[in-house]
Amino acid sequence: FGDVFVLRRLWAELGLDEIFAPLAADPRLRFSRLDALRTMVFNRAIDPRSKLDTIEWANRDVLLPEAARLSETHLYRTLSWLTRVKPEAERAIYDRIVKARSKETQLVLFDTSGVHFETGEGPSLAQHGRPTRAPRGKKIVLVALVTTFDGWPICHHVFPGSTARSEEHTSELQS
Repeated sequence: FGDVFVLRRLWAELGLDEIFAPLAADPRLRFSRLDALRTMVFNRAIDPRSKLDTIEWANRDVLLPEAARLSETHLYRTLSWLTRVKPEAERAIYDRIVKARSKETQLVLFDTSGVHFETGEGPSLAQHGRPTRAPRGKKIVLVALVTTFDGWPICHHVFPGSTARSEEHTSELQS
């Protein structure tokens, strides 16, 4: 249970509840988006699984009592919400965490990685592209990440696999 303890401490030290609580507030909901988000982040860091397996993992393999009230549907609804608040969340994370901890925010680094799918189709964003290390014939997406010079993430974006020109990347990431 040490891994969950460390992640809870890091979550608190970074002030992630304070960042996400205002974005997550919705009195109509019957579950906590913060609990669902924390459960998914902890699962990805410790033992990545599907959403259904994440619930089982949280209730069986680790000490996450808040996950007992969550279902697979809650995790998917939280992901949909997170997609909607992504720009505000990234700005708040940058303002609260990156600015305070990074020694260099004037120079940013940008990189993309191709991610291929073993399934026949993949998500609608996946397209045939020119991956450098992915098997030929597989559909891919490009994951772009912008970081400070000392490695603090600023933002990310997922592009269609056919996106090849850096101008397409930079115009999307500047917005």
